Amino acid sequence: MGFLSEAKEYQKTKKRFSKCLAGLIADKMDEELLADYLEALADETIASTSLSTVLKRRGIEISDTTVSRHRKGICSCVSQ
Repeated sequence: MGFLSEAKEYQKTKKRFSKCLAGLIADKMDEELLADYLEALADETIASTSLSTVLKRRGIEISDTTVSRHRKGICSCVSQ
């Protein structure tokens, strides 16, 4: 089997998550927190590092890289 065929075959069997952690977190938030979270994600003046730090302070472990990828639309929430 060639490389391309093998990669395509593997992709079919690979477990895929429907959403990234940033999206899964949003699904579990109450309405008020969700509104603030979504507004913060959209606010380009707030760094992804700041968002992940505040979430960690609230007991939600997430990396700034995950937040950044979600904001840029290059996470599994978009690529499903």
